[in-house]
Amino acid sequence: MITISFNRTEDLNQQIYMAIVREIASETLQAGDRLPSRRSLAMHLGVSLNTVKKAYGQLLDEGFIRSKERSGFYVDQLNPTLLYRVEAAGPNKGDDLSEEDFQGEKWA
Repeated sequence: MITISFNRTEDLNQQIYMAIVREIASETLQAGDRLPSRRSLAMHLGVSLNTVKKAYGQLLDEGFIRSKERSGFYVDQLNPTLLYRVEAAGPNKGDDLSEEDFQGEKWA
């Protein structure tokens, strides 16, 4: 299960979004891996369901994850251009990435 230490400077949904992007970038989450349900992640993190829905919505819009009806959310295939950008971030892949690194782009 994804665990996040929230800070007070960013919106919670953006922190969840970036935590999942970092998990994908570091290959902790790989293409085809199932994400926790929105409800279970919200309960685990102690945030509202709407907060997690916003984060998952952004991940869907940008192509990081895909939805399978009645099955859940899964990490999507990586786009080579974004994969290169993630690898160029250094030895701790994803640690130095920010939302601006991915906005408006799709993984696949």
